[in-house]
Amino acid sequence: MKSFAIICESFPNLNVLVIDGFKIERRSPTFDCITSFQLEKLEYLEINCSFYEVIYDREFFGIMKSARKLKKLILSYCDWLTDEMLSTTLILCEELKLLDVSSRQITDKSLISIAQLDSLVELSLTRTKVTDEGIMKLLTECISLAYLDVDNCFSASIATLYNAYDLISQGSLNKQLVICFGGHTVAMNTVKDRRDISHYYPIEDYYDSASSDDFLMSLLCEFL
Repeated sequence: MKSFAIICESFPNLNVLVIDGFKIERRSPTFDCITSFQLEKLEYLEINCSFYEVIYDREFFGIMKSARKLKKLILSYCDWLTDEMLSTTLILCEELKLLDVSSRQITDKSLISIAQLDSLVELSLTRTKVTDEGIMKLLTECISLAYLDVDNCFSASIATLYNAYDLISQGSLNKQLVICFGGHTVAMNTVKDRRDISHYYPIEDYYDSASSDDFLMSLLCEFL
């Protein structure tokens, strides 16, 4: 606990912070340290809570309110993160260029808030519950998006690639957009014809493997 306080006090110009499997409890000295310290110059924040579901609304917003200049936000395997929490967070982080969200609670509701990020260039939504319809609406708003990762999104289909191709053909989306889907990484500027998209159906057994990985992770979380 004290070591975190020392870090905050020793590096007033901190611009990168990674919390990897760090346990933050309610009313903990760690939380008091984070919320009392103004992370005014922080540009990169990564929270990886693979084995912990212990960051609560108050603690999380305490961190976010002190870091208004974030350019890159990574929330990896943060299954405590809800649509409401993410939407409130994005109001505080208007300058984001990269957003990586991995939470099984995130749905199309979050895409409405994400679409308001004018500077967003890279977006990862792995393991979320976003749908083709929600992604389509997002793409019509985020016309400068250069990278979109929807791997392991079981409610999304190859229709997302078709929709992206149509928007690019209409001049309504970045031609350099790269989409990760179904085990493929597709540079949309290499897709010469709409029929080419049929080559990018999910790799055989890809979803079975991804489901298995998620299942094993959930067992580990319960065990620990």
